[in-house]
Amino acid sequence: MRIVLRCIAAALAAWLCAAAACPSAPEATPIAATEVVSGCAGGATGGGGGVALRPDGALYRWQRATAGASETRTLVRTDTALAGDVLRRLTAMHFLDIAYSEPSNMTCFVRVKTDAGEHEVAWPHSDTRAPREVRDLFDRLQAAGGGA
Repeated sequence: MRIVLRCIAAALAAWLCAAAACPSAPEATPIAATEVVSGCAGGATGGGGGVALRPDGALYRWQRATAGASETRTLVRTDTALAGDVLRRLTAMHFLDIAYSEPSNMTCFVRVKTDAGEHEVAWPHSDTRAPREVRDLFDRLQAAGGGA
C-alpha cells in the first residue's frame, strides 16, 4: 500500500510540475550502511546462511548451524562495484522506510546495519508478496556470494 501511495504521489507531482517550472525532486539521502546481510534461516534446526557485504566491498558467505549458534563467515572476495550498486539500490528503494516483516518457518531477509541501528525486511522463503525490489536485491546478493 505504501508503495502504491508513493507511486501515486510521484505521478501527481510529475503532472503538476509539467505545467509549471518545478525544481527536480531532491535525491534520497544515501544510506550509510555499515553492513548489508541477506540470507534465509529457520526450518527444523533454525540454521541458515547467506551473504554479508561491507561498504568497502568485502563480501562474505555466512552460515549458522542451529538457532542461537555462532555464525561462521568466509571471505568470498572484495567487490567495490557491488558495494556501490547495493548501496545505490537501497537508497533508491528507500529501504529504511519499507515495513515488511512476515517471518515463517523458513524466513529470508535483507538487513541493513547502520551506526543508528538496523532495519530488516523479512518474508517466507516462497513468498512473492514481499517487495519486488528487495527480493531482486536479495537475489543479486546471493548470486554474488555464489548462492542460489
